[in-house]
Amino acid sequence: MSGTLTIDGLDAGYGRVGVLRGLDMEVRDGEIVAILGSNGAGKSTLLRTISGLIRPTAGRIRLDGDDVAGKNPEDVSRSGLVMVPEGRQLFAGMTVRENLLLGAYAERRRRSVVQERLAQAHALFPILEERADQVAGSLSGGQQQMVAIGRGLMAGPKVLLLDEPSLGLAPAVLAQVFDALRALREQGVTILVVEQNVMMTLALADRAYVLQRGEVVIEGTSEELQSDARVREAYLGFTTAAAAG
Repeated sequence: MSGTLTIDGLDAGYGRVGVLRGLDMEVRDGEIVAILGSNGAGKSTLLRTISGLIRPTAGRIRLDGDDVAGKNPEDVSRSGLVMVPEGRQLFAGMTVRENLLLGAYAERRRRSVVQERLAQAHALFPILEERADQVAGSLSGGQQQMVAIGRGLMAGPKVLLLDEPSLGLAPAVLAQVFDALRALREQGVTILVVEQNVMMTLALADRAYVLQRGEVVIEGTSEELQSDARVREAYLGFTTAAAAG
């Protein structure tokens, strides 16, 4: 199950402080789309607004044509927009299995659906089945991130929203997480990811948007952004002079 997310003229912020300004973007069915930008650009605010944690002051957020802007987080999640938050936010004293099952709470009476989704999470991250009875707080950071992504999948997302999945992960574990995201795309899951690791993210994504002060300043395919001098200088550590030499 996947879907298309369309954002038109989105304004949002915190109280009287505006962060997002007239933001337009689209995540097409089955794509991985990356949101890039420096700290304070509005990336996490965008995901929080899409997921219902922040109420927009203007604009539309449409999932397969249905406007979800301003709905509460529970209703947004039930519609198919599922957030994997920055920092994992697991229930540390609960087991891996219990954390995963919380993701499918809305489907708890449909046992076959819950078991099917649990099997999907285990297939994606086999360690979750091996550590099913271990409390989540005792896992490594990488394993906790796998639980967080697995919990998101348990909700049956049309679009999976990922906020900084690489945060605090060792390179080997990070590669495993990104491989899992590629596998999800092959399964037809649509993904919108906010990420600071620009090089790995552009290698993963189909398309990307660069935010600056709450506005889209660059957009295009991953290949286009990797060759864009502005992106190379600002985010990839290259300078035009160095490239010429």
